[in-house]
Amino acid sequence: MERDEDLGAVAEARPGGVRILGRHRSLNTGGGVFRGIRVPPLAGDPGSLGVPDDAIRAAGRRVLLAGYKGMFGVDAWTYRDAAGDIALHPVGEINARFTFGAVAAALVERLRGAGAFPEDAPVIVRVGAAAPPPGSGAIPLLLPGDPDATQAWAESG
Repeated sequence: MERDEDLGAVAEARPGGVRILGRHRSLNTGGGVFRGIRVPPLAGDPGSLGVPDDAIRAAGRRVLLAGYKGMFGVDAWTYRDAAGDIALHPVGEINARFTFGAVAAALVERLRGAGAFPEDAPVIVRVGAAAPPPGSGAIPLLLPGDPDATQAWAESG
């Protein structure tokens, strides 16, 4: 199916239960190459990002049954069904590891705490070889180096 929008969630699986830590939107190229994460504002309805609590908790129970404890991520997406309506595929992949979604959320939390971005606005953490536009107000996180041109930055989004 052709994806309409890529979504994600970060959680922690422990024997006492699953704790949902956050949700985000993944930014990918048309070919599916990862290019960043959009972290939502702190206020608002977390369920509006599409990954339902019950899907995240079910994924957490599955990783616990497999013997894994710790951080994990859930990738989901929306797509157009046969009638052309937006539908949700709530669990496309479970990543039993400390994901980039968790890293991006922690970075944005620190940047917001330092006053770089307001709490009521989304922030995008981007990665890739293309540089942010001059004067964009982007905050560099990783500068390119020889021979690798990969860089990362945060910007209002």
